[in-house]
Amino acid sequence: ACHVRAARALDDLAWSLAESRSFAELALDAANWPHGAQPALLFGALLHLADRMEGAQFWFQYAAGAGSATAARLLHLHHLARAELDTARHWRALADVLPPEEGLPRLPEVPENLEEALGASVIWTSPPISTQDLTALTAVRAHGGRPPYRLPARLRRAVTALSWSEDQDQGEVYLLGPHVAVAIAQHARLDAPHLT
Repeated sequence: ACHVRAARALDDLAWSLAESRSFAELALDAANWPHGAQPALLFGALLHLADRMEGAQFWFQYAAGAGSATAARLLHLHHLARAELDTARHWRALADVLPPEEGLPRLPEVPENLEEALGASVIWTSPPISTQDLTALTAVRAHGGRPPYRLPARLRRAVTALSWSEDQDQGEVYLLGPHVAVAIAQHARLDAPHLT
């Protein structure tokens, strides 16, 4: 089903961002950290991979608002995976008009025609499961399936241990802090003296 393909594409894109040393370096650059589009995009990807969907959505929206076409593409996939077609189309349209970004790692291609099967009415589970869970449920190893991506424990703890608030409109809002920057730098094996 297309929502499964969208979930897999979202996971693949988030993992590519999270595992890119050069993108971590760009996001942690003193000129970008913590308020730029790149840190927001990376933090959203990390939250997504930590199964914090609402938190990831908030930071992807922040990055898209700051001009990130990649964040808008991730939001497109996020909403397709939840079978929210109108919202997904909004983000795809934004991704199509935003200029290409510099400094991104090579990202996997997003499958074409993901929306076609969602033209009919769709029943979605409530509450929605994470895309990581959806990918795990539908992975078939003999046909190129893969296990779900998992962040290293130290990085996952840093990303999810942040103070967060339950916003009435946004849901879970996780805040970027210096310990997240340090965990990202350690994961990417970067020397980032301006972070301490």
